[in-house]
Amino acid sequence: MTRPGNKANGHGEEIILVVEHVKHSNQKGSLYVTSENLAFQAAGKDSFDHRYHYSEIKRNVEIVFSSSSFYRFSLFFSGLVQKISPEGKSKVQLQIVLQSDDSSNFHFLNPKGQVDQLKDRNSVKDLLTTLLPKFKKKINKEMEVKNKALQGNLRLQQLYRDLVVSELVTADEFWAQNADVCDKRMCFYILLRWLLFLIYSQAYHIGRN
Repeated sequence: MTRPGNKANGHGEEIILVVEHVKHSNQKGSLYVTSENLAFQAAGKDSFDHRYHYSEIKRNVEIVFSSSSFYRFSLFFSGLVQKISPEGKSKVQLQIVLQSDDSSNFHFLNPKGQVDQLKDRNSVKDLLTTLLPKFKKKINKEMEVKNKALQGNLRLQQLYRDLVVSELVTADEFWAQNADVCDKRMCFYILLRWLLFLIYSQAYHIGRN
């Protein structure tokens, strides 16, 4: 278990913690806690095989009934939905629940034994407890800035309705551009998608008739 503090595979996110000897999706490798993601890298690979952005991890507290493998671990302050295997179980695991209601399990296999496996698992759990509320505040701040931009610019507001609400572009695509100025590349891209949509709709109706 290391705390390197460098960048993750050129993605610009800080690596906060690396836990080796972890099994995920039938692969053995290392679990990374970064400034933006919980990520898994299989042994022998030089890039992440699985990446779970913190916005994908379910945040609302739900009731999860006990099972033979997991029990519910409630973090009421952070709202993080996760399950951990109870003390004394042969397998030391952590399960995160995603917004889609899918879940992902991480099995800690530190060869030094269960005490160290528990330390590895708890170090990840404790970091998620700290990071997720901070990430939520960051997202809320970004949304506040975007909302102010829309409220203070009627042209931008109308552009957002025409493009994002009508699903011509995604919200991420919209904000990735310089939304205050619809430059030629953005306008061409929007126009192209709009024309393709019209052509497809027209062809669909002709085919049905």
